Amino acid sequence: MKLKLLQPIKPFAIIQPFGVNGEYYQEHGINIKGHNGLDLHATHGQPVYAAHDGFAYYEWDSSQGEGVVIRSKEQAEVDGVLTYYKTIYWHMVDSVKEPKYKSPITCLDWNSKGQEVKAGDLIGYADSTGFSTGDHLHFGLKPISTGETLGGVTNPNQNNGYGGAINPAPYIVYPNFVFEKDLSYGMTDPDVVQLQQRLRLPVELWTGYFGLRTALTLALFQLGNGIKPVGVRYGKLDENTRRVINA
Repeated sequence: MKLKLLQPIKPFAIIQPFGVNGEYYQEHGINIKGHNGLDLHATHGQPVYAAHDGFAYYEWDSSQGEGVVIRSKEQAEVDGVLTYYKTIYWHMVDSVKEPKYKSPITCLDWNSKGQEVKAGDLIGYADSTGFSTGDHLHFGLKPISTGETLGGVTNPNQNNGYGGAINPAPYIVYPNFVFEKDLSYGMTDPDVVQLQQRLRLPVELWTGYFGLRTALTLALFQLGNGIKPVGVRYGKLDENTRRVINA
């Protein structure tokens, strides 16, 4: 079965996609080809949820970053290979400083089995700990070897230039969403992310900003479904279009 991951935070908007800004990381002493996960928009203290069933533990790194790692209970197809995998949820709130945001994940021993979680369980709260310039959630995915402990680093992709990480975006499941309000060119809104996903725009454009690329793609959808485009630069999701796109 192909790997499926739930959205770890809602509303879901990517602010830094996988594989970009390699020079920036190398200039700061981080030896990777580019960003090794998805940075997701989040406000301080926003809840973070498990993307899949598994065994979780809480971890810190040498840069005072912290978060949760979840190892899968079962194998799934990742890049055409059946494998175990783990997801990383980073830059969470330091609960020593803010106890009200303490993570429900209390397991700190990565050599243990870990704390069992189900997909959708609350696992912590977003912040800006460690190597971070603002509140957000870093979401990572790594295939792992059979029998690897929670804190292990060896995996089939370890030498891929991203520390074994791969892009989580193709595996994220986007639930059915009903559009209930008008959206138009120039807006920034969580519903715009849903529109960008529904229009199958590239993942790096799932920003929530209704820009020219979104407007043009929407206009093509409207014309292809016999709807006259409306709005500034033809960029508007109106009642007629919502009726079709919801169907």
